[in-house]
Amino acid sequence: MFQDFRQREDGATIETDICVVGGGAAGITLALELAGSQRGVCLVESGGLEPDPDTLALNNGEIVGLPYPPLQVVRLRYFGGTTNHWGGHCRPLDPIDFTKRPWIPHSGWPIDREELEPFYRRAQLICELGPYEYHTDAWRAGLPGVFDFAPQRLQSRPWLVSTPTRFGERYRDDLGRASNVEVLLNANVTEIVASDDARRVVAVRLKTLGGKTGIVRAKVVVLAGGGIENPRLLLASNRVMTAGLGNGRDLVGRFFLEHPSAMIGFAVASEDIQRWIGYFRYVPVTIPAGKGGVRLSPMLSEALQHEKQLLNCAITLGSGYDRSAGYLALRDAGKRLGRGELSGELGDSVLAVLGDLDGAAEGVYRRITGEQVLWFCTNVEQAPNPDSRVTLSNERDALGSPQARLDWRLTSLEKRTTRFACRLLGEELARLGIARMRIDPWLLADDTSWPDIDIRYHQMGTTRMSSDAAQGVVDANCRVHGIENLYVAGSSVFPTGGCANPTLTIVALAVRLADHLKQDHA
Repeated sequence: MFQDFRQREDGATIETDICVVGGGAAGITLALELAGSQRGVCLVESGGLEPDPDTLALNNGEIVGLPYPPLQVVRLRYFGGTTNHWGGHCRPLDPIDFTKRPWIPHSGWPIDREELEPFYRRAQLICELGPYEYHTDAWRAGLPGVFDFAPQRLQSRPWLVSTPTRFGERYRDDLGRASNVEVLLNANVTEIVASDDARRVVAVRLKTLGGKTGIVRAKVVVLAGGGIENPRLLLASNRVMTAGLGNGRDLVGRFFLEHPSAMIGFAVASEDIQRWIGYFRYVPVTIPAGKGGVRLSPMLSEALQHEKQLLNCAITLGSGYDRSAGYLALRDAGKRLGRGELSGELGDSVLAVLGDLDGAAEGVYRRITGEQVLWFCTNVEQAPNPDSRVTLSNERDALGSPQARLDWRLTSLEKRTTRFACRLLGEELARLGIARMRIDPWLLADDTSWPDIDIRYHQMGTTRMSSDAAQGVVDANCRVHGIENLYVAGSSVFPTGGCANPTLTIVALAVRLADHLKQDHA
């Protein structure tokens, strides 16, 4: 059943067994898995069924660390959450991602990949990805060719893509038919109310943009708002614990993780890339939900990560125009002239062309002759860093709640891993006679600079999972340490993020949590 909280009476109290805060991938999965059970479920969603500018503005926040897109852009606030702009790309985390790696401080999960495996298989169905096959050999018959990399160095691994599945659209009817599930739309959570001793959560306060208020009283509360909203709600719920719920050790909001990404080089192919097309675009496959695809990415082997003390890293290959500095500047100047722009930026582009005339000329020649220019982009794991964090801003939103303040930081290990992976791929492509890579100059500098850094909209790690309350916010079952009925779902519980897109792991953990709630709170 779907209800619009704006239509409820002011001051309404809703009684339920389990209150799930957030209607994205994690929240919808929890509600789906609990549908038909003996538990009453109230899924609280800030937005409606369609985007609304005023509601989306509640995602505004402050950015003080590394450059990051506006927080109201990277997150969506309506039913379905960020699956509404999700590309559908999926892969499980690798076994090494769960392990304690001595060269990566604060690494290690309290569960391993084997324990999560059956939940990954169930998540595969929910994400509508087709066969649960993440070994390249399973897809060789449908791929024109696979690079013969030295396996102890680089390994080609598949990434799968769904149609993509928009959770809010795909599972709306299923939740609407569930007699034990109420989806409450346009209901903004302003506080998680704790008991006087902060050992239990007693209610969730709600408010509409129009000023209407209410509460949900539940035996169990699950926060499923994402890597920025989950810590913001915990920190803002400071009526009983002044530092915020679950924040007795100042860990809520710390260890913010992303997948830093950047263009790392380009090359001119020696062979027709159609032979290796599975690296450059998704090869279509038929899946139960319709059409999906599989694409290969070179990834560092686990043995090499151990040997060289590196992070996990995947490299995306693409094809297109030349990426020398001179040619890029020439393209930019051409676009500005085409738009009639005669500003200072045009002059800067012209100067950049003059600074790399050889590169500009080579790029024009390749464009005219139709040579296949390849480009390379990394998706690197971020090392857990306690100084990379989400805190509360002094600014407040339209509901009177403090906004989030993001201070994203990297270490030297991310760039070192990216540089090593780039050189290694260049060596392997040259050895195979496929292409010779030209590495972008910024990457050769042995420092921590990341010009034109890009991100994947993957906010992780701010309520990290740990067996020891001194090392994290939630335990292995995603329950907040010290609070018996408050749980967290989603990527904020990731201790490390690997280099795979997080959605499949988010859904797998939500399925696992649903099973736990059925058993532990029977």
